[in-house]
Amino acid sequence: MNFLYRTRPGQMLLRLMMTLRLDRAVVFFLRAGISRLMIPFFIKKHRIDLSLYAKEEYKSWRDFFLRHKKEIVFDAEEGHLVSPCDAYLSAYRIRGDGTLLIKGTRYTLRELTGNYALSGKTAFGKAKALRALSAYEGGCALVLRLSIADYHHYHYFDECVQHPHVYNEGELYSVQPAALKTYPVFALNRRTVSLLRTAHFGRVLQIEVGAFAVGGIVNHYDAGRHARGKEKGHFDLCGSTIVLLFEKDRVRLRGTLREAVSAGREVKVRVGEKIGVADKTVEKRGRRK
Repeated sequence: MNFLYRTRPGQMLLRLMMTLRLDRAVVFFLRAGISRLMIPFFIKKHRIDLSLYAKEEYKSWRDFFLRHKKEIVFDAEEGHLVSPCDAYLSAYRIRGDGTLLIKGTRYTLRELTGNYALSGKTAFGKAKALRALSAYEGGCALVLRLSIADYHHYHYFDECVQHPHVYNEGELYSVQPAALKTYPVFALNRRTVSLLRTAHFGRVLQIEVGAFAVGGIVNHYDAGRHARGKEKGHFDLCGSTIVLLFEKDRVRLRGTLREAVSAGREVKVRVGEKIGVADKTVEKRGRRK
């Protein structure tokens, strides 16, 4: 990764790979039966406990990648924010001008959400869409980076009404730290954006980001009402990232997590695990009014 993303020859090779669409050969191999020969080595290298999953024999690498857990326990306390997936968590403040700094790279809300604000599929309509993004100024962004060894299904973190998602074709850069320091990956990569009107955290924008070299994003539902813990979708064949955008004063991270991410560290979290709570500031302010 350092060669491909941090050196000039590597960057030239990376661009050539993307231009020639070599990802198609990768997809073909990972779907083929022979790819299952990789699985034992991968399990050993990453110390994956197969007893946690529904089956232990797989027909291909893709079959293994899409494995389901036998059981997922979701924190059931109302107002608790749970992780939607297994991932490495980091958090960033959205500034008053609508920008945020992720791994040293500056993004705007418009860049992160891509064509979402102009799609007409938002809950606000085209005329109000860009203005609606300003509601997230002063809020926070939670970045959940899934490694290739993780469980790659993601779930609704709260009861919600989902509005139609918007697809951005994009590129397929890696989401590894070496790539994030070199390219504005979350503004370039393939991604989907959904507005979730949640029961406890207000309006949350969820962005699923595809990654090198396949970037498969599969969402099971385009819109509707969904229960906390229900599977929202999965990534196909490669590690990826979920970005959650919260409005100001909507969520507070759990104490130990807050200290870690404030120090710039990624923290490993599990799907269904409590990672924060609804910020009561909004409710108190509403009562005073």
